Amino acid sequence: MHPVRKAKCSGQFLDDQTDSRFWRLMEEYKVDIYFAGEVHAVTVSKSKVQGSNLLQIVSRGNKLTSFLTVDTTDDAIEIKQYREVGQSQKFNNDYVQSGLLTIDKSNPSDPQISTSGELEVLDDEVALMHFDFERIFKIDERPIHAMYNEDSLVAKYQ
Repeated sequence: MHPVRKAKCSGQFLDDQTDSRFWRLMEEYKVDIYFAGEVHAVTVSKSKVQGSNLLQIVSRGNKLTSFLTVDTTDDAIEIKQYREVGQSQKFNNDYVQSGLLTIDKSNPSDPQISTSGELEVLDDEVALMHFDFERIFKIDERPIHAMYNEDSLVAKYQ
């Protein structure tokens, strides 16, 4: 399901996306979450089908720079996003929580979805990018997680 944040990837997507038979079956059987990957960035999207609560979570985790944890109970799902922090570009083995998504299904006819941080549901009704040319930032002051590594063509401020 589009839009999805992408960072240094091929941008491969499911043919016919939300019109595919696969997606329609997930809607029909009231699947809670579809996990996807490959785009090297994190995006949470909610189905636009009337009455559906299907979420698509696209996550990244190459070279253990980030990961998700999923905890379930009879009436709740909790997903946490962690990203690596430290002096090196990778392999610091130190992580901080950077996102939280919960689905409370204690009332099955009205599940409650709560999201924050990197797991905030993408609102594609508002501008996805905003440029303000009034202030110049050094690239290391406002990094985009996973946009730089040793084999990257992305500039790094020195």
